[in-house]
Amino acid sequence: MLSDGVWALHSIGRHGTLIDDRVVSEAKLEHLTVFRLGAGGPMLRFDTIALPQRRSETIDNFNADILSMLEVDEARTQHEVNQIAENDLFRQLQEQSRLIKAKGNPPDRS
Repeated sequence: MLSDGVWALHSIGRHGTLIDDRVVSEAKLEHLTVFRLGAGGPMLRFDTIALPQRRSETIDNFNADILSMLEVDEARTQHEVNQIAENDLFRQLQEQSRLIKAKGNPPDRS
């Protein structure tokens, strides 16, 4: 949050925010302040210098060789779905769900 020209961090998460390995609820943010979202969360760096916008950066640095990693293996996906659907535990959960829905929606007697 920016107030009177000063940036401040206000932690509202349930896992806390850490600066220099200390949990803080509020802290003044200065140039290159590093903080962590939770004890095992990502580390972020606050920077007061605005970088020039480079809208085409992802297109310029795009490596077409990685596209094969993004393709979905439909046969494998269907196999995994079938394994889940055929599992006894999954069938039990479906039956429990059906019973719960039936209890919540009594038959219409009109």
